[in-house]
Amino acid sequence: SPYNKTWFYDGKKDSNRIEGNNIFTTYPEGFENIGYKTIAAFEMLLDYDFDYLFRPNSSSFVNVPKLIEFLGAAPSEKYYSGSAIPYHGGGIDLIGRTNNDPHLCCSGCGYILSRDLVELIVKNKEEWEHRLIDDLAICNFLKKYNVDMIESPRLKVFRAIDGKIFGERSEVSHEEILKHFHITTRAAEYD
Repeated sequence: SPYNKTWFYDGKKDSNRIEGNNIFTTYPEGFENIGYKTIAAFEMLLDYDFDYLFRPNSSSFVNVPKLIEFLGAAPSEKYYSGSAIPYHGGGIDLIGRTNNDPHLCCSGCGYILSRDLVELIVKNKEEWEHRLIDDLAICNFLKKYNVDMIESPRLKVFRAIDGKIFGERSEVSHEEILKHFHITTRAAEYD
């Protein structure tokens, strides 16, 4: 579609580059390098024209037409959106004061950033907290710039049994699945 482009990023290559739909970075695979790979991918993507970046994880299914429809109503700037998770920041707020108040972050299973926020992250990449997984690092980074997350819907699918699909608590219809732009799979038991 002329309205979207799908990219895949990978590490442990000889140079940072884009080939087709693949973004290659020099950073090795591993938890400790996720932030470096993410920032390198963001840097390279800024050479392309886009309004929003949606970064799902590998357990996600994306209904692109529904995503485009959803983004049609999204703010064009300072837009940080995803499925909310609470984060306490280790009991220390972002300027070093003791703080036990949680703030909401976008889950790493998928977050949306407007282009201006991708530019902000790249411009100030030395402020990235690489000790944190990328979803929490982005959240903390954006909090420093007074950008709060806006929750967006995500459908969690836990299992399929005999052709039926089950969400967190019950069966999910095919019609319900088709209403969502972001569907994640999880292997878990019901409460």
